[in-house]
Amino acid sequence: MEKARILIVEDEAITAMAIETSLQSIGYEVTSIVDTGKKAIEKTEVDKPDIILMDIHIKGEMDGIEAADIIRSRFEIPIVYLTAFDDKKRLKRAKQTQPYGYLLKPVQDKDLKVTVEIALYIAKVNAERNRMEEKLIKSETFLSKTGQIAKVGGWEIDGETKKVFWTKELYRITEVPLDYDPSSLEKKAIVFFNAEDQIILDKVIQRAFVHNEPYDLEFLITTAKGNKKWVRTICEPVVVNDQVVKLTGTFQDISKRKQAEEVLQKKTIDIGERVKELNCLHGISELVEKLDNSLAEILQEVVDLIPPSWQFPDITSSRLVFDDQEFKTKKFRESKWKQAAKIIVHGKPLGILEVFYLERKREEQEGPFLKEERNLLNSIAERLGKIIARIQSEENLRKAHQQLRQFTDQLKNQNIYLQNEINLTHNIGKIISKNKEFLKVLSMAEKVATSQTTVLITGETGTGKELIARIVHDLSDRKDTPLIKVNCAVLPANLIESELFGHEKGAFTGAISCRKGRFELADNTTIFLDEIGDLPLDLQSKLLRVLQEGEFERLGGTKTIKVNVRVLAATNKNLKKLSAEGKFRSDLFYRLAVFPIECPPLRDRKDDIPLLVNHFIEIFNTKVGKKIEIIPQHVLNSLQEYHWPGNIRELENIIERAVILSSGNQLELGNWLSKDTQSTAKSSIPSLDDVQKEHILHVLRLTNGKVSGESGAAKILNMNRSTLLGRLKKLGIKVERNTVQI
Repeated sequence: MEKARILIVEDEAITAMAIETSLQSIGYEVTSIVDTGKKAIEKTEVDKPDIILMDIHIKGEMDGIEAADIIRSRFEIPIVYLTAFDDKKRLKRAKQTQPYGYLLKPVQDKDLKVTVEIALYIAKVNAERNRMEEKLIKSETFLSKTGQIAKVGGWEIDGETKKVFWTKELYRITEVPLDYDPSSLEKKAIVFFNAEDQIILDKVIQRAFVHNEPYDLEFLITTAKGNKKWVRTICEPVVVNDQVVKLTGTFQDISKRKQAEEVLQKKTIDIGERVKELNCLHGISELVEKLDNSLAEILQEVVDLIPPSWQFPDITSSRLVFDDQEFKTKKFRESKWKQAAKIIVHGKPLGILEVFYLERKREEQEGPFLKEERNLLNSIAERLGKIIARIQSEENLRKAHQQLRQFTDQLKNQNIYLQNEINLTHNIGKIISKNKEFLKVLSMAEKVATSQTTVLITGETGTGKELIARIVHDLSDRKDTPLIKVNCAVLPANLIESELFGHEKGAFTGAISCRKGRFELADNTTIFLDEIGDLPLDLQSKLLRVLQEGEFERLGGTKTIKVNVRVLAATNKNLKKLSAEGKFRSDLFYRLAVFPIECPPLRDRKDDIPLLVNHFIEIFNTKVGKKIEIIPQHVLNSLQEYHWPGNIRELENIIERAVILSSGNQLELGNWLSKDTQSTAKSSIPSLDDVQKEHILHVLRLTNGKVSGESGAAKILNMNRSTLLGRLKKLGIKVERNTVQI
């Protein structure tokens, strides 16, 4: 068998070479590879290929569709388009050139083989049909002009005697021996016809004699030897004196013509079925080109495409089951006439495609479905498996990209925290203290650091609560990860939930994308919740759940997110008092206060003030370009006598101002500090009331403001309750419900 010769029109060299290699491996001959429409027309004229593979998008003055249109007008050569998801307008133009198929790039070997075979087959059938039609036309023309020369049997029936006469050719056609008298045959010449045809022939002969009506009929006869033949019989009445005296006519064997017509009809039907198959497969491929189609929409449209591609669409229904979903045609019904094919995705059967005929249209031994229909169903199922695998791969790739973006965002956010950590002015290596109480605090921080225990750090503003949190984190096994910080006091009430726990896209106005919260960023590290006492009451239950279960949901989300977070919290408020007043959840307080650490105020660390002053002078000398080396004793005395309501932060600010104001190498506080220090200077020798007030307040701090009872201040001061209440009133200390607000 001679190899089919194929011309490839493709401007991508790699694609063209890949197609050429595939075609040669199948057994086809590639005549040429060209990259423009003009060259394609020239090569077609020279090479006369059997088929052309034409890329729709080719460089040059004309695209593949224009080149195909010109070639089609000059040659009868089948053209198959190479395409990669063209728009609908371009595909409509392509269809007008009546292509023999489409191949989706990148071209798969199996698709290439099947499409080329189908195109060559249709081209061959079309050529054969054209030849047969030409042959039939010539044959009929010849017979009409040379009836006497052709081997056509003649007959005659006498009107009076009813005697029948046959020519030798008629004997040959009917396979009756020459010594037989046709007049003696049963019912004369009608014995060769079946019962229905005999009735028809009787009637037309009678009408020919009575009404002078000629006839021209075709019948399927059975010859004397039992062979089946198609014949054409023509009758012409002979009239004498206005009366039909006899009938004359011809009897022609037209079996070959009928066979040719049947073959042509079968080929035409076959081509129609093939075209339906191609339309179905191409329609499935076009579904994937619709970028807005979901997988479910594609599967439903595939099911709807099946009935029109089967021989009896009106009684055909189909169903597809995939991933626990069912897709059916309208008015779907099952029946016993069924065919099915498995949908294989990544080597695993994940679905099934079924077709039902609601009535029996063929004999049982032939089966309800054609072989072509069974093959088409398998092809559809195979193509569906590839489409599903591709869509799933694209979805997995999209999810991977999304995870990568989320991971990148998390790294960026963590990097910001790391930069903040690096840029801090102070660190653990520069802790300045010799105060016994503060050294105890550092010791407690060091001991709790190695555990995963939640720590509650309390103390006045500016006492170094964040520094203690850093120490705990940096001495823990999470030290290589950033410390995630949140100041609950500075965040607006309507944003704090989103900041802590994140939000989903569309959770609120302005939420244009999904965002991770601080707890999600703090997974496998430590979060520091500063000013925890300012956390809104409605969010405290969500925080309690994180502490107890290690899980939460983003704002506007339903997915539960698991995290491994260590929580350090700090406050300058009396949480126990707030919980008693119903302003802070008591269960959250006890969950936070597993390991409480209290930072002493600076007024209780006066022995640390000289150390801290020298430390801050070193920092601000470098910062502002000064060289302060001497601290006058009166300056130091003023600093030590001051009450320091702002604690270390206030001291730092005052030293920074003093360094800026100092003109020489000696620290000068300036007149602006005298107003602050005058009151403290006068109080350097406190009055008796001041001493009593300070002592009572100190005891009340120890009792968390409780006045009476076994653990109250009255018991510790060895005073009865009424005496203490009177003293408190005199000293201006307000009492509410047996409790003093410290």
